[in-house]
Amino acid sequence: MLLSTNHLGAVTFGGKIYAIAGQTGFDENLVTQDDVQIYDPGSDRWTAGAPMPAARSHMASATFVMGDRILVIAGESANGVETDTVFAYTPATNSWQTLTSLPALRFSGVGTVVNGRIYYTTGGNAATYEGTPVG
Repeated sequence: MLLSTNHLGAVTFGGKIYAIAGQTGFDENLVTQDDVQIYDPGSDRWTAGAPMPAARSHMASATFVMGDRILVIAGESANGVETDTVFAYTPATNSWQTLTSLPALRFSGVGTVVNGRIYYTTGGNAATYEGTPVG
């Protein structure tokens, strides 16, 4: 990888692996990242994608593919600082979009898409949120 990181999100899309954000260090010494690292197995090479709009970690199970985009829901912006942001990355244009936020702050939750609807659950709370992305 271009940068060593942990607590990141990762997906496969279009035959490539996307390693998204994460952190270096742990606990009070952690530094969240906004990097997008793209691995192409055909060339056995890592390249950098456009950075996320904001640094995030603890969103591994809430990073997933929906249509032609990669969604990243909530996470931590610093040690113990939960977020409610929802970002969408479009690999075809190497660009990010900010979507409607969750109704509450969350980290380390689980997100996915079922029948065209986004679901996000747990993340420090038993609540489950359902929505449709705009944009």
